[in-house]
Amino acid sequence: MRIKSIRNFIFILFLVIVIVVNSIVFIYYYAVSFKRVETDAKKYILSISKPVVFNLASLLSINDRIKIEIILANLKSVRFVRDVMLFDNTGQMLIGNNKDFRRQKYTAVNSIIRDKRLVAYSSYGAFLGCALPVYGVEFYNRTKTDLKAVLYVEVSLNEFTSDSHKVLLSFFALNLGSSIFLSILFILILTKFIFEPLIKITGVTNQVARGSYIEIDETGGKYEFKNLFASFNRMSRNLNLYTTKLEILNNDLTAEVNKRTGELEELKDRFKDIAGAVGDLLWEIDGSGCYTYCSEGILSVLGYKPEEVLGQHITFSFTGPQSKENLEYFNNSLQSCSPFSFECLNCSTGGLSRVIRITGKPFYDREGNFRGYRGVSKDITGEVELEKNIQRMHRIESLGLLIGGIAHDFNNILNIVKNFADLLRKTYSEEDREKYIAEITKAVFKGSSLIKRLLILTKKRHGKKEKLLPVNQLNDLCKFFTRLFGNKITIDNHIEIDNSEGIFIFMDPTEFDQIFMNLAINSRDAMPEGGTITLTGDIFNSFQIKDVLPVSPKADEYLKVSFSDTGTGMEPDVTEKIFEPFFTTKKIHNGTGLGLAIVFAIVNHSGGAVKVNSKPGSGTTFDVYLPVLTD
Repeated sequence: MRIKSIRNFIFILFLVIVIVVNSIVFIYYYAVSFKRVETDAKKYILSISKPVVFNLASLLSINDRIKIEIILANLKSVRFVRDVMLFDNTGQMLIGNNKDFRRQKYTAVNSIIRDKRLVAYSSYGAFLGCALPVYGVEFYNRTKTDLKAVLYVEVSLNEFTSDSHKVLLSFFALNLGSSIFLSILFILILTKFIFEPLIKITGVTNQVARGSYIEIDETGGKYEFKNLFASFNRMSRNLNLYTTKLEILNNDLTAEVNKRTGELEELKDRFKDIAGAVGDLLWEIDGSGCYTYCSEGILSVLGYKPEEVLGQHITFSFTGPQSKENLEYFNNSLQSCSPFSFECLNCSTGGLSRVIRITGKPFYDREGNFRGYRGVSKDITGEVELEKNIQRMHRIESLGLLIGGIAHDFNNILNIVKNFADLLRKTYSEEDREKYIAEITKAVFKGSSLIKRLLILTKKRHGKKEKLLPVNQLNDLCKFFTRLFGNKITIDNHIEIDNSEGIFIFMDPTEFDQIFMNLAINSRDAMPEGGTITLTGDIFNSFQIKDVLPVSPKADEYLKVSFSDTGTGMEPDVTEKIFEPFFTTKKIHNGTGLGLAIVFAIVNHSGGAVKVNSKPGSGTTFDVYLPVLTD
C-alpha cells in the first residue's frame, strides 16, 4: 500500500507541476501580450497604410476622387480597421464620417500638419489612431514637395487582444494536453518497471516479517530487480536459519534468566534478613534527601515501619535544640556531595527522644552523576547515657582532686596567716609588725587569686568580650615572651596568615593573653636548660576540623594556633590529665595545677577547642582552635 501511495503521489505531483508550469507560462505571455498589443497594432497600421499613401499621392495629383474613395473603402474593410478618413493640408476632412471623428482625434492630424512628422499616433480607450502625411509624387521620387493631405486610420485594440488571446489559449491547451499525456506515460513506465516489482517484494517482505520465509520467483524480475530478487531469496533462507538458532538461544537465555532471578531473590532475602538482624537502620536517600529505601531496623530505632517513611525527608524526625544546626550541616553536605557523620536527637513514634548517629556516603551512577546517599543510622542513646555516667564519675573524681587541692592550698594559706598573726601578737616592734602584716596581706592576696581561678574554672566569672585582631595580639605576646624569658629561651614566631588584618575573634583580651601566658610558663618549666618555643597559625574550615571541634561548631572558620616547645615532653597517661584542676607534675610549691585547666576553661567558653600532642623527649605541642568572626 505504501508503494502504491508513492506512485499516486508522484503522478499527482507531476500533474500539479505540469499545470502550474503551463499556467505560469500562459500568465506570463498573457501579461506580455497586453503590453505588446499596441506595438503590434502600430506595425499593422503602417503595413496596410503605406501602400495606400503612395497610391493617394498619385491620385491626388490628378484629383481622381472616385478612385480615392474606392481605395479608402477597401482600406476600411481590412480586418481590425474601424475607420478611415482623409484630410487636406489645412486639417479639413475630405473623405470620412465627421460624426464619428471626435476632437481628440485631431491631435495626430494636427501633429502631422504642424510638426511635419511622418507618422503620428493617437490612443484613446480601446482604439488606436494613426495619421500619415500624403505628399506629392515628387516626394516619393526623392524630390522636395509640399504636403498634399493627411490619411487617418483607426483600429480596434480589443480585436487585436482577442485574437492574440485565442492563440495563447490554443497553445496552452495543446501544451497542457501533451504534458499530461507524457506524465501519464511516464507513470505507466515507472509502474511497469519499478513500482510493480517493488510492490511484489514489499508484499513478500511483510510475509517474511510475520514469520513466513517464502521466496520470490526470480524469473519474473527484469534488469536489477532480478538480482534484487535473488539477494532477497538468499536473505530469506539465512533469516530462516538464524531464526531457528535464535529460538534455541532464547530458550537457553530464558532458562539462565530464571536461574539468575532465583539467585537474585535469594540474595535479596539474605540481605533483608541480615539488615533486620543487625538492628541498625540501613537506608538510601535520593539527591533531595528523601528516603528511597529503609530497612526493618527503623522499627527498633524509631518505631516506624519502612513503608511509612519512604518518600519522607531524612530529617523529618529531628528534634531538640540542635536540630537546626544538624539540618544545616546535612544540607551543606548534600550540596557538596561529601560524606557526613553526626549525632542528633530524633523523636520516635512514642514521643521519646533517641540519640541517633547518622553516617552517610554518596553514591553515583555509571555516568558519574550524583544520585544520593547510602548509610546507616545507629541508636546510641545507651552509649550516650553510659558516656554521661562515665563523665559524671570523672567529674566526681576531678571534684575530689579539686577539693583536695583547695583544702591543701587554703590550709597552707591559713597556716601562713595563723603563724604571722601569732608573731604579730607577740611582737612590739613596729618594723616587725609591718613585715608580718605584709606577709598576711600577701597570703590573703594569694587566696583571692586562687578563688578567681576557681571561678573561671566553674564558668562563674569571665571578662568582657570584644572584637580582637588575634595575629597582632600574638605578635605583641611574642615580644613580651622574649623580654620575659631572656636569651635562654628562643621565641620563633611563624604566624603568617594572608589578610590577617581582616581576621577577628570575639573574646576578652586578658583571657586571650592568659591562654598563651599559661602555655608559655608551662613550656618554660619544661625546658629548665633552655630551648625554643615555636608559634604557627592557619585558618581552617569547620568541616576540615570537625573531629576536633564540638558537635555544633559556633563558626564556619577557625583560627588554629600551634604552640610548640622542645621540652621534656610527657607520657600518654599524663597528657590525659593535664587539663584537670590541681593536677601537676611539678614539685610542691612550684605550681597549683590550675594553669592548663584555666586554658581549657577559657578556650571551651569561647566555643573553641584545645588539643595536646606530646612524647617523652620530643617536646609538646598545644593546638588552640578559636572561632573566627564572619562579619
